[in-house]
Amino acid sequence: MKLATRLILSCACVVFAACEHDDIGEPCHPQSTATFPSETITGEEPVLEVVSMQRSIECETFQCLSYGGYEAFCTRTCAYNGKRGAACADNTDCSRPQHCFEGYCRDDDCPSGFECRAIQNVGPLAGKLYCVYKEGCGGSNRECEALGDMECRRLACFDKTLWPSDTADPDGAHELSCRAQNDLSFCQCADGTGSCSGEGLECTPPNHDPWPAGSVELRDVCMRAN
Repeated sequence: MKLATRLILSCACVVFAACEHDDIGEPCHPQSTATFPSETITGEEPVLEVVSMQRSIECETFQCLSYGGYEAFCTRTCAYNGKRGAACADNTDCSRPQHCFEGYCRDDDCPSGFECRAIQNVGPLAGKLYCVYKEGCGGSNRECEALGDMECRRLACFDKTLWPSDTADPDGAHELSCRAQNDLSFCQCADGTGSCSGEGLECTPPNHDPWPAGSVELRDVCMRAN
């Protein structure tokens, strides 16, 4: 009788764990064609940040999000609890799991390593909150809260027409694109600021032509571990 009880409890735990699985942040491939109008990012050349929420059966919520130059990933709507913490200017003023939202440290219902944010100030998604990547982890996996599941990645974001590729279209659309910094082959400042020139540039490979000063933005972002 005791053995049967243990088996039932074990099965219940397995079922509960399966129900607790969250696919937020998993890559997805949009299956609908509707996209939202792009938003212009200031610079010498207009660079568009494409914001897209499309349907995908790969996501539990069917919501497949593209924004900020990131590859599309599964998301869902989210909300904050009613309790407000200390006043803050950014996430560094808050203790985990809280982060800075509308001037106060607060906690949300997103999984560890994600934040509840609005991704459009205007447009179809204006005012709507979604679970998105947590930024500003500073190279520390611990800041992503879920060790083993989430990791802090250094990304470089740039106008995709600058990508050194034989297939690159120099006259193509100026859209924001983010890749792992280690995947890039171009010159940048040793301190990552993008404001230096000449001997202050480090190039990989060494003979590669420099990109325009300030054309690369470095971000530390919490993402699903591979």
